[in-house]
Formats: sequence, C-alpha cells, structure tokens
Amino acid sequence: MNAKWNTLRYLVTFLLATLTLATACAPSLTSTPVSLTSTLTTTVVEETTVLLTPTSIITRVPSIPTSMPAKVSPTPTPAPTSTPLPVKALLPMRRVVAIKVEGTVAHFLDESFWDEAQFSAIMNRKAEFESDRMGRLRKVLSKYSVKGTDYAIEFDKARRATSLKCNVNGAISKKGNSYYGRFGWLIRPFGLDFIDNHFKESNKGLSWTGAIDKVPTSIICEFPPQNVPYAAWGHLIGHCHAHVWWTITK
Repeated sequence: MNAKWNTLRYLVTFLLATLTLATACAPSLTSTPVSLTSTLTTTVVEETTVLLTPTSIITRVPSIPTSMPAKVSPTPTPAPTSTPLPVKALLPMRRVVAIKVEGTVAHFLDESFWDEAQFSAIMNRKAEFESDRMGRLRKVLSKYSVKGTDYAIEFDKARRATSLKCNVNGAISKKGNSYYGRFGWLIRPFGLDFIDNHFKESNKGLSWTGAIDKVPTSIICEFPPQNVPYAAWGHLIGHCHAHVWWTITK
C-alpha cells in the first residue's frame, strides 16, 4: 500500500516539474499596444497594417505628406488702358466762327461745341487747351500781318462749349467814310472764298454753312448794316474773294 502511494506521489511530482519546465521554456508572446495618433485635416490615411511575430510587433504606416503643395494664385489680367488724344487733335461736334466789325476793329469769336467725353478731357487739361487754341490763332494772325489783343477763352459747362475771343486790329483801314477790310486771315485757313464758296449775301454781311474736316461749321461776318446787300463786286458796298468794303454815312 505504501509502495502504491509513493509511486502516485512521484508521478504527480514529475508532471508538475514537467509542466513548470515547459512553461519556463515556452516563448513569451506579448503584444505591446501601438498608439497611432495623427491629426489629418486634408489627407485621407489608408488602412494601417500591423504584423505580429513571436518576438516583435511590426507596424507599417503609410507615409503622410509633410506639406501641402502651395496654391498658385492666377496672375491678374491688367485692365486695358487708353491714351487720351492730345487736345489739339480733338474735333468738336459743331463750330461757329464769327466776327463783328465796329469801326476798324473786328471782334472775333470761335465757339466750339463738344460731346461729354471731349469736354471732360478739355476741362481736365484747360491750360493745355488754352495754350493750343490761342497759339494757333496767333500764328494765323501773324501770317496775315494783323494783330490780336484781349485774348480770352470761356468754358460753358451747361452747353459743353468753349469760346475763344479776341479783338483783331490792322485788318480794316479807313479813308473818310469808306472802309476796306482784309479777311483772308478769317476764311483762308478753312480753304474758303467769299465768291467761290457762295457766301450768303445780306444787308448785314456775309455767311456760310458747311462742313470743315467733317465738322458742321458756320462762318458769320457781321458788318455795319446797309440799305443794300454786300454783293460781289459791288460799287460802294460789296466784296471780292477775301475783301469787303463799305461806307458809313451819317
């Protein structure tokens, strides 16, 4: 009986020893938790694959771009620009050139009417406009050996009009009650002729209406009123191609 008990105790002891040895020799499988902390705002991360081996844990994480490609702003297209015409190149919509004779002085007026854009450009460059218009008139008068005085330019915003004025001296001569006027300085620069261009004759002077450089233009010459028209080649009162004569009786 004692022999059987000893055999059983020996067998149990052997099994426990074998189990302990097997436990001690078995590879230890531990799983170290892996923390993936990523904050992504614009990039989608693919699935993370974790491979476990008996001795280690291998983690494969797809690469994440470290920087986003810079956004390139489109180059703005520059706004079209336009260069305004010089004031000397501006042509009015309508023009009236007139003289009124008193004694031996001819009061000159050159009135031009403009569209809104033209008048605005002129107002922005008034000094240049004045210099250009006065300079032109001075050159014409000098060419015909007459003199201008009291130059002035007026600007009428309501009518979008400019008026160049001056008094012309030296164009009219007097002998007794007879007067003789030279007006080539007035009509020749326009390529006009009192006779060839059929100026309208009246008791108060001569006038013409037509187009000059495609601009509707009126030219009015007012002389002392007479009992007869200022007719071509008239005896005491009349005109030729660029001259006018008249008498004044009390």
